[in-house]
Amino acid sequence: MVDVSLNKLISISEARTRMSTLVANLNKEDYFVITKTGDPTAALISIPLLEELLIKMPLKESKGDLFLNSAGMWKDVDVKRMIKRIYRAREDRSSSKKFLVNTK
Repeated sequence: MVDVSLNKLISISEARTRMSTLVANLNKEDYFVITKTGDPTAALISIPLLEELLIKMPLKESKGDLFLNSAGMWKDVDVKRMIKRIYRAREDRSSSKKFLVNTK
């Protein structure tokens, strides 16, 4: 949980009532933590502070990004040769199993 000073906590009902004043009084490095039934639920922060936080905190990569980033690892692989080997191995397995099949 985030350590927040008490003067930064504001209830959701108070935030609703004072939203215009809160936004107008936000300083560059200012924020308020909005609580619902006493639990921190949301934050109201200045744009400069948000930008600073986003720059410092890298976003998680999605699975798609991880896949695309790993694509460069395949640059030295001869894909056509690999595919031929896969098909050849499949043919070898299927032909070696033919004698096991009961042909009546």
